[in-house]
Formats: sequence, structure tokens, C-alpha cells
Amino acid sequence: SGDVLEFLGFACRRVPHAALDMYFRRIERQSREGFRFGYLPIPFHAPEATFSNLDGTSAGREVLTRIRDRSLNPDRLETLSLANLYDWASRRFGPVGIEVLTEWLITGNERQLEAAMELFAHAPSEVVFENLAVFSQTLDRAEWFGEECIRHVKAACYRAAMSGMRSGIPGKPYPQDVALRDRCQALLRTIPSTDRLHSLLTDILRGAERNIQEAIQLDEEE
Repeated sequence: SGDVLEFLGFACRRVPHAALDMYFRRIERQSREGFRFGYLPIPFHAPEATFSNLDGTSAGREVLTRIRDRSLNPDRLETLSLANLYDWASRRFGPVGIEVLTEWLITGNERQLEAAMELFAHAPSEVVFENLAVFSQTLDRAEWFGEECIRHVKAACYRAAMSGMRSGIPGKPYPQDVALRDRCQALLRTIPSTDRLHSLLTDILRGAERNIQEAIQLDEEE
């Protein structure tokens, strides 16, 4: 309710880490008890109301750092909940949220890099394209750890790039996929084919083209 959201915002201004601990406890409960219908460890919109007043503050960065650090060894259910929490607390992967994750992507060890990428995998599609330089550096860093780490980085970027709701006119490709295809094609013309970023964007382009083709085939079958 509105009163609850207002209280969460007030509590976070006063004791931000206590508010964060509340969400951690809810995530731990789901981890212990498993998935339960009707129980959301991260209630929709609640984290936005909780953390929106921390923008530009040291406490806001500390909260994001704690969520990132918590993501290092979660189980599968915790990974999704922590990603959702980071999404809201970072204001949809805003500049500070990107900076906090980049610390691990560029200077972290292999486990830290992969944990940060798991959070990035839940970012909005445009975040990938707004931070191509970061992902280029991350792919270079992943090369130190081997092909498996490179695949992990590329898979997380792919998931983020392909994410988001799709809507459009029945019988036609979704505009989101068309825009994604066109964006990848334009970028690929500027990046050397030997660059790992070229390979990543090629994968995303193929995913968009596959979605477009499937939409056309579905219309023909109907």
C-alpha cells in the first residue's frame, strides 16, 4: 500500500542498512523454504520506494556495494532476487550502479567478474549499448581467465540485450527486435571483426533476426 511504501522510504533515509537487511532476510527465507506462490522476497516497487532517496549519497553506493558483495555465493533463487534488488536500488542500473559493478568487472577475480555479470544479465537492454566500452574491457579481462569465463560474459550480455517486453502489430515483427537488429548492424560496421565485441554483437544480431523470422513464420502459419 501507499502507506507501507512511504514508511519504507522514511526508514531508508534514517537507517538505510537496516532497510537493506530486511530485504536480505526475505531473500534468505525464500532460500530456506523454496519458492512459495504469492511470496515475493522483493515486492514489486517496494525497493524503488525504499532506496530512491539515496541517489547521489555515500549510503546509496554502500547499499549497492553490499548487494553486489552478497551476490558472490548465492543459490539460484537468491541470484534472481538479488538481481531484482540491485535493479531497483541502482535505479535501473544507473551510473553509480554501473560503477560499482565495473569495479569487479575490471579488477576483480574470476568469481567476482562472473557474479557482477550475473547482476548485469538482468539490466535493461539499452544498458548493454550504453556501456559497450565497459563490456569490451570485461571481455579482455575475461580472456585472462579462459574461454569459459568469456562465454559467461557473452551469455550475460546477450540475456540483457534481448530482455524486455515486446509488443506490436499482429503479423509483423516486434519493433523492439527490428530496432535491436538495426542497432547491431550499425555498430558492427564500426568494430573490427577480430574484436571480441564484434562476436558479442553478432550473437545479439542473430538473436534479433531469429525473433523477427519467427514472428513472420508464426503469422504465415496462422
